[in-house]
Amino acid sequence: MDLIERFEQCTLPIAEMHHTQHLEIALWYALHYPPPEALDRMRNGLKALLAENGVGSSYDEEVTRGWMEFVQDFAAHADRSVPFSELAHKLVLSAEGQRNKLGPHLK
Repeated sequence: MDLIERFEQCTLPIAEMHHTQHLEIALWYALHYPPPEALDRMRNGLKALLAENGVGSSYDEEVTRGWMEFVQDFAAHADRSVPFSELAHKLVLSAEGQRNKLGPHLK
């Protein structure tokens, strides 16, 4: 997946890293790795991308953990026969409905 490669190689422009892209990357990791490794990959990738763009101090572990838990729960109940793009769309819609439940610091 091009988005994952660009994220991992820190070639994804920070201006293109919106909430939807965060969720898509997190979902890809949640579907392909056990939860601890998915979290590590997301954490490390975010830190590297932010540092590459000179905004490393904006990383927030609590936010990353909160969203990864949400995404991992979604992935655990996802129908894996559905194409990734459709799963990602459902996740984004679900996340928009859950933002208030995650608390103000996780928005």
